[in-house]
Amino acid sequence: MKLFLLTVLLFCATSFSFGQFKVNSIDVGIGYSKTSVNTAIFRTNAICSLSDTQFIAYYDTLKYLVIGKRHINPSRKNVEPFELTQTKYFLNKGNDAHNVISIELDGNGYLHVCYDQHSSKLNYCTSVEPFSTKLSMPKLMITKNLYSVEKSESVVTYPEFYRLSNGDLFFVYRFYNDLVVNRYDCQNKNWNRCINYLLMNLGRSRPYWQIYLGTDDDFNISWLWRMNEYSTLSNKDIFYMRSKDYLRSFENINGNSVNVPVKLENNCLAWAVGENRNLINQTSICTDGEGHPYIATYFSTDSVTDYHLIYHDGDSWKDVKVSNRSTTFNLNGIGTLPIPISRPKVLVDDDYIYYFVRDSERGSVVTMYYAKRSKKNKKLKFSVQDLTKYSVGAWEPCVDMDLWKSHHKIHLFVQQTFQVLGDKRNIDSSGTMVRLLEIIPKKR
Repeated sequence: MKLFLLTVLLFCATSFSFGQFKVNSIDVGIGYSKTSVNTAIFRTNAICSLSDTQFIAYYDTLKYLVIGKRHINPSRKNVEPFELTQTKYFLNKGNDAHNVISIELDGNGYLHVCYDQHSSKLNYCTSVEPFSTKLSMPKLMITKNLYSVEKSESVVTYPEFYRLSNGDLFFVYRFYNDLVVNRYDCQNKNWNRCINYLLMNLGRSRPYWQIYLGTDDDFNISWLWRMNEYSTLSNKDIFYMRSKDYLRSFENINGNSVNVPVKLENNCLAWAVGENRNLINQTSICTDGEGHPYIATYFSTDSVTDYHLIYHDGDSWKDVKVSNRSTTFNLNGIGTLPIPISRPKVLVDDDYIYYFVRDSERGSVVTMYYAKRSKKNKKLKFSVQDLTKYSVGAWEPCVDMDLWKSHHKIHLFVQQTFQVLGDKRNIDSSGTMVRLLEIIPKKR
């Protein structure tokens, strides 16, 4: 067995038609599937791209970090295989599905990678050259002798990269239970601390967020509060704010100033959802062409847990029930949960709202709800379409957001994974195929 060598896989590229959409499927490689660590929705990002180059990352069956690269043409169908590099970096906590890989390309083409993080010392490296799959040695992100920065890099969870229009990056992560933001200067090739505490943990309460960086670099963030850190059922309410000046100041949806760090008492409430209603954390958010936010989530109404879309139409917040499920479940537990539905991913363009999920009621396949954009005050009506014929187990949706924002092309990271309760055990699985699904509307 040879490790750490560049290989090109024999691959399978297939196309299917499902209703109003065409699906192109590309086999990438066999990935670790004993937990959902490769397919958690808070992987920001599992896939990324810049210009005509796309990268993908996952843990293989030996728990090594694999980087894949291929050339793409965003204006046409892409069936090119990925060239894969098995790196020397390793998933130490294989039973813990929180320890995801996050990747992003900066404006110069250097790949930034964070991996194997759950309340642990920062594991961060970059490619040695632009658009290379060969990675540097692990290194500090911020090298200035600042005690607060050094301390926070010792306890990192939920690492997320976001690329700005000038090629700079934001790096967002949780330090203990507080939200921290760094910024990478693409010209000077160094990191600096932007905000020590954006959302602040208070006592036993903690925030869980989702972020969308708009095409004009507006920083949109929504979140909820977990009132009891040991109970997922204590998740409560949906909040929203944004920054239009690169995190120098924040405002709520009405343009009123928001004080940072944000604490429990604030003026950012988007939608009230009480405790014990299966309100899920760490979902997704995006904005439309006018900057109006759309927040995907799920919670229970009338004892049934359904998918919801909380959005602002320019006048007020609205709540639309996306699904029509018939069953519920209990979101209680500590650590990663084997939930019968995935957290949702929402995308919005000029024509459609796309809403990706996995639901046991539909055979745990990749499912997309979609609705045509409607005029103001006209109720959205969602249709549903399954996009695979096979179960994806504990999969949650991850999208190439760079390609989506630049060309409104949908490329999904898909792998069948499995999950048991907690982060101490896993399922005996020899590995499953990692795939990239390209979703194409037949009529735009």
